[in-house]
Amino acid sequence: MGIHSATTATVGTLLLAHVPNGLPHDELQQLTEAAQEGADKVVAALGDPAVWQPSTIDVDGHTFMLWMHYRDEGFAAVADLGPVLLGAHGRTPPSQWRAALLDPATAQGQLR
Repeated sequence: MGIHSATTATVGTLLLAHVPNGLPHDELQQLTEAAQEGADKVVAALGDPAVWQPSTIDVDGHTFMLWMHYRDEGFAAVADLGPVLLGAHGRTPPSQWRAALLDPATAQGQLR
C-alpha cells in the first residue's frame, strides 16, 4: 500500500464514520459515493501544505514523517515509517505523536 492508498483509506474512513446508520439504500449509496469523492479530492492535494500539514512522529527515538489533514469532521493522519504506513483519524489529534515498536510476544501481551 502506497501513501496515496493509505491517505485515501484514512480520510475515507473518517468521512464514512459520519454517515448515519439506517438510511434508505439510495441515500446511503449517495453519501458513500460523496465520501469517496471527498477523500479522493483531499488525497489529490497531498503535496499542498494548506491541505496536508507536514509534521513528525517519534518512534523509539527516531523521527518519521507525519501528514496531517484537518476538517470539520475531525482529523486524518498518515505516518510514513518507511516500510509501514500508519493511518489514524478521529475528532481531536494528540498534542504530541509518539509510538513504540514492540516484538510480537510483547505486543500480544499488551492486547490482553
